[in-house]
Amino acid sequence: MSTLETVSTAGVAPRRKVRFWNDLVSATVTTAAADPLDTRTFSGTLRRLDLGSLRFAEVAGGASSVRRPPDSARASFFILGILLSGEIVCRSDGTEMRLGAGDFWLYSSASGSEMLLPQPASLLALCVPREQILRHIARPEALSTVLMRGNSGPGALVSAYLRDFWSRAQHELSDGLAQRFAEIGLQMAASAYAGLPEALPARSCVLTQHYLRIRAYIEEHLRDPDLTPQSIADDLSITRGYMHRMFSGDAESPARYILRRRLEECHRALSDCMQAGRSVTTIAFEHGFNSLPHFCRVFRTRYGITPRELQLRSFRSSPSSRL
Repeated sequence: MSTLETVSTAGVAPRRKVRFWNDLVSATVTTAAADPLDTRTFSGTLRRLDLGSLRFAEVAGGASSVRRPPDSARASFFILGILLSGEIVCRSDGTEMRLGAGDFWLYSSASGSEMLLPQPASLLALCVPREQILRHIARPEALSTVLMRGNSGPGALVSAYLRDFWSRAQHELSDGLAQRFAEIGLQMAASAYAGLPEALPARSCVLTQHYLRIRAYIEEHLRDPDLTPQSIADDLSITRGYMHRMFSGDAESPARYILRRRLEECHRALSDCMQAGRSVTTIAFEHGFNSLPHFCRVFRTRYGITPRELQLRSFRSSPSSRL
């Protein structure tokens, strides 16, 4: 089973309780400073579950006002916040949103906001690396003031799925299954935003559109061993120099991006107990590698473990291996 961590303010000295709580939330989700409406009765409980690159955290706190300043240390993360119970009034970028149970919204750790909890409330935070959410949503930053209702339309489908998933992931699902269902939940949330104008790249931003076009092409042809920056440029009728300029704002070149994405997909397959019977060679070649020694070398450099060691570790932790 996945390891669920639970920490609360119970047993913490009253004079240290608020600081303890703020430090806990800041270290787990994003920087936050809660100012309780009543420090004498304030309490909080946090449950955390890490599933691959995704982190789920249920934050249940007493009535308070919360200031969330920009968190430069986690600027590369986005948070999908789903209100499980209570009510929250969120103010961000001059916009006020009132959330009821089931409602959710997406925001970046790099942006700030203020929240008012007029009564005790419980929030489920799904923390997602920016690189991962960009595979599903072109402009996630533009959605920080978009409230998705959890009682109608696509929002209701997403909200019900994620809330039910969270209740089951804590006790009923193995690591492999929980990670699979978590990624489905992320894809569902992205699909709910897909039809919104705010999620689409700006029409006037030609460079952004070309950049997203290149990224989409890479994802579509990631398993092709002949995929290279030159083949991409040829197929998209652009020059290699122009393509490299598209990636100039990133920390990696197109070639490094392709390598990283292939390694991520191989890591996902090798960690999947449902694929335990497949060889490392088959998985590597299936994801675009054509040299097993090269694959093993770059895989170990990135993850600090060999592909076979990861596969064996994943198999041992699966329920079927204990039957």
